[in-house]
Amino acid sequence: MLEAIAQRLGIQTYLEESQFGLLTTSLAIAGKRFVLDVDLEVDSAGVEEDEAIKTDPRRGKVRLAKILVNHVTNDEATVGSGSITVAIQGLVEEYLDYWNGDRDQEEGERLIKRLWDELGDLAWLDRLAESGREWFGELEEMSDKVKELGNDRRTVLPSFAFAAGQSPVFRFRPATSEENIVNPSAPEQGRCDWILEYVPDNQSGLVVRRNWLDESRAQDLESDVKVESLLVSLCHELD
Repeated sequence: MLEAIAQRLGIQTYLEESQFGLLTTSLAIAGKRFVLDVDLEVDSAGVEEDEAIKTDPRRGKVRLAKILVNHVTNDEATVGSGSITVAIQGLVEEYLDYWNGDRDQEEGERLIKRLWDELGDLAWLDRLAESGREWFGELEEMSDKVKELGNDRRTVLPSFAFAAGQSPVFRFRPATSEENIVNPSAPEQGRCDWILEYVPDNQSGLVVRRNWLDESRAQDLESDVKVESLLVSLCHELD
């Protein structure tokens, strides 16, 4: 599934099937500035040694043996992308639980959509990083700050809720070159490099909150000030 999604997103993939009786398949998903390595294993019970892994439900269960995401800096150094690894690992493990279980169709569709969304965000970040800016490094710094808030979500782009349960979810992402969004409380600071987005529960896609301090939304003003202050403080720490 990872290979198919990556190929649909235009990312190169390299698959190495099991050899010498080892029931392991290795998949490398390589962008311009990142590599995602995944090793899957299958229980060997009742399987001929020379058979490759095809994830047949009649065979042993599939398990995740290794997953690692690295990115390449402008100095051509290879650096681990810990937060992205954690995000993709959680989704892959969820999908394997589904695959090894009852395979409820609705659950499968939900997990496939999440894998598509997260790999899509990774591919988008990779395209942005071709500009030469160290977006992957900045993302790791931002992720560390978001974790300090608690209720952080395991996603490629750092996201969080102010409280567990039904609290609204927000996420940070880099601003694109076409966007010119300024901090409404401090426009003199110029264009924002990182944007905070509200993720609605009942819609697909994301909404950019450009009117955080709109007085017509007085009932939301207190939470908006908290959100904006958080964004400003985090961005200052990244500078």
